[in-house]
Amino acid sequence: MIWKYGARRWSLHKGARKGLGAGGWGLGKNMQNIRSYRSAALGSQSEVETQIDLSCRLGFISKEAAEETLLMAGQVGRMLHALVTSLERKGI
Repeated sequence: MIWKYGARRWSLHKGARKGLGAGGWGLGKNMQNIRSYRSAALGSQSEVETQIDLSCRLGFISKEAAEETLLMAGQVGRMLHALVTSLERKGI
């Protein structure tokens, strides 16, 4: 049973590292990397909201906790969108 959870945690970690481009962070290397990170950040924010919703539906967290967490996730989403808009205005 413990191995099952360890394997799941490892696979999530491996996927997260792959998604972040763990082979070479190089955020400032070129514009394509910056665009990729913007897209990944927005996708991750949406994924977090989905996971919170599923956690509530499956009974892992209370509805109140889900609503509070979704409010915080919404604030982060608004900040991300503002950042993306700012970068796009600057041509980045």
